[in-house]
Amino acid sequence: MNGVRGFVEAFQRSGLPVPQDLIRSQSLSVDFGFREATALFQMKERPTAIIAAGNRILVGVLRAIQQQGVSVPGDISLIGCDRSDVALLYPGPITLIDRAVEEIGRTAAQLLLERLGGQRERPAQRIAFPTHLILGGSCLPVPK
Repeated sequence: MNGVRGFVEAFQRSGLPVPQDLIRSQSLSVDFGFREATALFQMKERPTAIIAAGNRILVGVLRAIQQQGVSVPGDISLIGCDRSDVALLYPGPITLIDRAVEEIGRTAAQLLLERLGGQRERPAQRIAFPTHLILGGSCLPVPK
């Protein structure tokens, strides 16, 4: 996952040890988001932020936030990925890493159809899509 790679690279560039125990990327389901956010909130040294890498995982994280009585952004900063009703309606709203989801899907479908149509010998390629940070009210600076 590119988000995990970016997280790891940011720590490495800063000369800090990568906190592997904070990386939770096995699933993007609602239940996984709830379970893992709850586990993060139970840690002795709770993280200062959560990046919910998908809309479904964000729902689980928000459910854990509500059940644990955690304040956003007072207790924890929250960042979601992609515009969704839940992210935009949450009081704040939630800070988002916004990607061109429709363009990504359209490009993936086009490449798949080309491959199914006989263009199997096409070399691998890297495609970059625009990404923007949309600041909401769900993040605060890390306390000193």
